[in-house]
Amino acid sequence: MNLRILILYDQIRNTGKSGWARYAVLASFFMLLLALAGINYLAALLLLPFAYGVLTRSWRTHIWLCFVLLFYFLFTVNNLAASPNWLDYSAVVLIVILFIAAMLYCRWVKQTP
Repeated sequence: MNLRILILYDQIRNTGKSGWARYAVLASFFMLLLALAGINYLAALLLLPFAYGVLTRSWRTHIWLCFVLLFYFLFTVNNLAASPNWLDYSAVVLIVILFIAAMLYCRWVKQTP
């Protein structure tokens, strides 16, 4: 499917709580990719396989993304303890926002009939 069609369909389809969580996931996911690219390119590249699942609204991908984000949180907090950097602070905030938004998206999508 064309990405533009997915985005337009997404704007029509998602109304309600799951729609807000989806937009929070999309925004924080791509901002986290940019923040991680500034810290470590390999860390950003390892998140790229999740982009397709996030864009196609796969709830299983969101669950796996949350699992992987736990490890990113551990390593980013470890980097903060070693040498504080504004990119590390922004990455921690984005990881927390993305984790919460992805879990809420999964929950609300599974509750809708």
